[in-house]
This record gives sequence, C-alpha cells and structure tokens, in this order.
Amino acid sequence: LWGASDIRGSLGWYGVTHVCRRWRACSLRQTELWAVHVGLLSYALEDVLFRCGNHRSLSIQLEKARWSRYQLEDDLVWDTLVRLHEDALHSFDLSRIRSIHVIDTEHYSKAEKLTPKFLGHEISNVQEVHLQGMIGCLHHFDWDEERPITAKDWYKLHHTLIAPRLGRLHLENTFLPFRAESLTRLSICRTCWDDTP
Repeated sequence: LWGASDIRGSLGWYGVTHVCRRWRACSLRQTELWAVHVGLLSYALEDVLFRCGNHRSLSIQLEKARWSRYQLEDDLVWDTLVRLHEDALHSFDLSRIRSIHVIDTEHYSKAEKLTPKFLGHEISNVQEVHLQGMIGCLHHFDWDEERPITAKDWYKLHHTLIAPRLGRLHLENTFLPFRAESLTRLSICRTCWDDTP
C-alpha cells in the first residue's frame, strides 16, 4: 500500500471489492475490514470511516514513502479526523481510536508529526502509538526551527499527546510530549546515516 493515496480519489487494494456484486456487497458489510486500515488511503478517509460503521474501534495507519508517485498532504488525516469530530453532522468520536501507526520515509515530509488540532483533543482510548520519521538526524525544516531557551519554552511550542489509556509508545526519529498514566512500554530512538550522536 505504499503510496496508494491518489489525490484524484483511490481505494487502492480495496479495489478487490469490485470483483463482482455479491463479493462487493459482502465486503462492504465487513466493518472490521475497513476499521484496521483507516488513513492508509488518506484521500478516501471519509469513505473508509463511513464503511467502518459508528461503533467499531479504529486503527489509524499512515505510511508515506519517499518514492510515492503522489504527494500526500501531511496534515490531511489528522485534520480530517478533527473536522469530522467537531462537525455535528458526522459526530465522529475520537475515543474510537485504539492505535496509531505512522511510518514516514519521505525526506521533505512531516506526516509522523501529529498536528496541533489533533493533539488539542484527548485521545482517551488509544492503547498503542508508533511514530516513525525519516531515517536521519533531523528533517530539513527542524534545522530552521527556532530554538527555545528553556524546556518550558519548548513545551509551549509543542502540543502534548493526552492519552490516559496509552500502554505502548514508540517514537523513532521524532518526538512529542505525552501524558499517559497507563504507559507500560516506552521506546524512544533515533537512527542516523552518519556517526552523529
């Protein structure tokens, strides 16, 4: 599914549901099929959420490859989820999210950085978060980020992930402040091409 998102609209491998009418009718009713890959096809996010039903737990997945033919908007998934959450017509409940898994190998991207709009809400039932940025020391734009004088100033610039039921957190080549009272496993690592510490 790397690079499956197409700005013109695409359901990628979900196209197998187009084999025949009977198979399609059956697969469209299988809400668990849609609920485990929410976000992989970012431009079809609203369609996928609709097919997940109103109550099933969701797994948010976003993979962005540097060789992708299409340029995915970094904030699209996170801001769309917030828009649907705040929209009375959709009333999408962020507490349905059980896991967030993001792998971003695009050098000029920041898809693994959750947006302030998304982090402005408590993600109350998420149990696992895995964020992996580009292999290397910093994204190109991180070098230009104004350096705060104190840790307190840094926290003012970066929103906190509030996830009271979060049990497992993996941060690779990225970081975000977090508040997780139930955390049992934490992994923070950085991989570099060179010998930079």
